[in-house]
Amino acid sequence: MIGRDVAGNAEIARDLMTRMEQIPGVVDITLRQVRDLPSYYLEIDRVRALSSV
Repeated sequence: MIGRDVAGNAEIARDLMTRMEQIPGVVDITLRQVRDLPSYYLEIDRVRALSSV
């Protein structure tokens, strides 16, 4: 699952995992989501960036 709503994605993934566990023959279901990683947002002034070239 990919999306910007991390909490919502995790909830849907847990629900899906619970449903899949009920299917005979399905094994080794895991959630592999790294949470709380630092993130960065960069806003670049393109005019200033080009003028320094």
